[in-house]
Amino acid sequence: MCGKNKGVVALVSKAVENDGGSKPLVLHCIIHQQSLCGKCLDMSEVLKPVISVVNFIRSTGLNHRRFREFIEEIGENDLPYHTAVRWLSCGKVLKRFFELRAEIEIFLNEKQRPFADLENSEWMWKLAFYVDLTNHMNELNLRLQGENQLLPDLYTNIKSFRQKIILFQSQLRKKCFTHFKTFEIFSHTTETEFPVNFAIETLSALKINFDTRFSDFDVIVNEMKLFQNPFDSDIETLAPEVQMEIIDLQCSDMIKNKYQNSSLLEFYKSSTGTI
Repeated sequence: MCGKNKGVVALVSKAVENDGGSKPLVLHCIIHQQSLCGKCLDMSEVLKPVISVVNFIRSTGLNHRRFREFIEEIGENDLPYHTAVRWLSCGKVLKRFFELRAEIEIFLNEKQRPFADLENSEWMWKLAFYVDLTNHMNELNLRLQGENQLLPDLYTNIKSFRQKIILFQSQLRKKCFTHFKTFEIFSHTTETEFPVNFAIETLSALKINFDTRFSDFDVIVNEMKLFQNPFDSDIETLAPEVQMEIIDLQCSDMIKNKYQNSSLLEFYKSSTGTI
């Protein structure tokens, strides 16, 4: 799609330039970039043993109703018999594993296959942390997949999530688990200290990854603001080649009324040829 000479981007760019237009702005897919950010989370210490246990349950414990529901909920495609699991699927797997941890421990002991990590508070803290963090990442992913979203809408969700990471770091330093419910649940069952450094370092790495991958979008913030609300733009800060047109647009009561009474998508659809 993005081939230098024959990809869609290259062909569209060439067609626009041949028609006398400016070279189109090319940006990477936001959802793909967000997915890559999630891959920076090294959850192998938690995920590998969880997958091993769940696959054992899948092969031996399906006569237990709760486990059968667990496996059915996870689905065949979400948890193959190896560790190459899409990180977005991890949240669902880890969450149900945490919820069923007591029953899983009893089952494994009955099968003469004890799972020591369930008695390891440090490991359990990490499990709880990844349950909550992948839940936040999944919520962001769902927001990005909503219908009829324009670039500024998608970028707003990314910008919001980056701010949330900063909030998470601040609150976790104070051992405030308001937005980490699984953390809060586990904190009432253990006397071991919350691994604050692990959580902060993981969030810091995630924040850096988001900042790096979305730097191209940060550069065009002013252009997105103009696109979102051309009536609220300072003419003198705009590129000279669009200043006259934006003045005409801002002075048109008819166009302004249309903008105020329709969604941004409908506004631009209905305004083709008039702006």
